[in-house]
Parts: sequence; structure tokens; C-alpha cells
Amino acid sequence: TRANDSGAIIFEYDLLTNILSRKYTLAADGSGNYSAGLSAFNGVLYGIASRVGQSYKNIIFSFNPATNSFNTIKDLESNYGVPERSSFCFYNNKFYGHLRKTDNSSIAIYELDPSTNSFTYKSEIGSGRVPIGRLTYLNGKMYGLIRSGLTSPSNGGIYEWDPLTNSGQIRFTLNIFNDGRTINSGQLIPYNNKLYGSTMDGGSQFWGTLFEWDPVTNILSTKAEFPHTDYGFVSLVIKNNIIYGTHSNGGVFNEGRCFSFDPNIAAYKTLYQFSSDSAGVFPINNLISINNNLYGVSYMG
Repeated sequence: TRANDSGAIIFEYDLLTNILSRKYTLAADGSGNYSAGLSAFNGVLYGIASRVGQSYKNIIFSFNPATNSFNTIKDLESNYGVPERSSFCFYNNKFYGHLRKTDNSSIAIYELDPSTNSFTYKSEIGSGRVPIGRLTYLNGKMYGLIRSGLTSPSNGGIYEWDPLTNSGQIRFTLNIFNDGRTINSGQLIPYNNKLYGSTMDGGSQFWGTLFEWDPVTNILSTKAEFPHTDYGFVSLVIKNNIIYGTHSNGGVFNEGRCFSFDPNIAAYKTLYQFSSDSAGVFPINNLISINNNLYGVSYMG
């Protein structure tokens, strides 16, 4: 997360004691931006961060909480940009992610082997694309979100990458009037061989949609349209066959909202309205599910 102008921090939260402690500052000498989350492998945490230090480097790093040691695994080249809400997809004991290659605006897929800390660029897909979030694995393939850049007026979409053949393609381009336009969720949520995501605008009311996409038939359907008060980043997670989400802005108090969607009966409802006198406002980053609870981070509060 981002602490202040001193840079981004890694923090630890103890569920039993309810104590939060700062573990490491990524950019004590400059400015740093957080990634969407950390991934664990053999007791070590891995992440990606942008604009770290005085040189504003984009890096992939590891952090060992047992020894409090930080290691930069890869200094990304200047022509590779870190997507918003970027984090890793774990598959076959390796991490996978995507970057935006700024010299030709293509999507660059990469592989990180945490057992050796080796980094490899795997494939490039399309041009003029702006990826967002993390990859999602489903039935032997990975699926990524494209925030915008596919067609005029800069619609978003979904792409597919096969890790066995190292080949990828754009699978679906959103239609602003039917499906929504700009992708604003951190990842696609797999359920019952289909994928769920969201947009921040478009749809029949132009306030954004929650959608379902079938990779087999390539059919996308709008499952819910967001209220006109809601906007900003959407975080989605699935728990007990129910999809839960937060809007970073909007709601009754214009400070965020929590909602649920049951894909089995297509039921959508509001669960909680964030406000300045509650447990934080403007929920950001990705939700996580632990036991019977959902955890997230707010921008303020």
C-alpha cells in the first residue's frame, strides 16, 4: 500500500490480535505506488510495484517476512509499464502476469519462477491495448482484461493466452451500448466454467455493468447494471458460490459500496454503504477471503 510521500509500504496484519505493523518501506528515498497485492511461495512474498525510488523504476520484488529482507528480482525496462491493480497468477509453480509495452502498446506476458527468481518474457498480444489487473487461469488457459484501447471509443475487452503453446489472441471486444466500455475490475472471477467482470461505464444506462462471459461460446451477457451513483475501481471475489464486490466510489455517501451477486439466480443486492464514520472509506485493492470473512483496504479512514 502507499503510506505517504515517503513511499509504499509492506504491512502485516494479525487476525488474532488485530494489530497492524509496518514491515518494510519500498521507496524511502522517493515515490512508490502499490501493486494490487502480494503472492506467497514457500514463505516468501512476491509483488510488482511502479515508480519506486528517485529513478521511478518499475520492479518485481520479493520480501521474506521471517527475515524482513527485501530483494529486487527484476528492474523492468523503461518501455514496459505496470498495469493498474497488477498482481500475479499462480500456475504450475510459477507466477504469470502482464505488462503494457509502451513503444507499441502491446500486451507483454511474463513468467517468474520463484524457485530460481528467473524472469522471462513469454509473448506479446495485440497493439494499442491497455491491460489491467491480473490474469485468471481457467481450463488450461489464462485470461486477461483490457481496460481500453480496442476500438473507438476505446472499448475494453478480454484476451486469452495458452501457456502450453505460448500463443494468445483478443477474444472479446465490449460494446458500449450493450456490454459496457471501460474495464474497472482487478481480475476475472471464474465460476462454473464462466468468467465474471465489471465495467465503469457503458450499458443501457451508461453507469457500468457486471458481466458474465463464456469462453467456449464467446458470448458475453450483462448480469447487472450499476446504480448511477457508483463509479471507480471494482474489486470482486467469490465465496460460497456468491460473488462479492466493492465499488471504490459511489453509494449513498459517495464513499464506496459493497454488493453481492448470486450467479445461480442472477440476484444482485447492496450489502453495505461506506461512510466517513464507518470502518474507512473509498475501498481499494482486491478483496481476499479468509475463513468466513472478507478483507480489504480503504484509501482513507
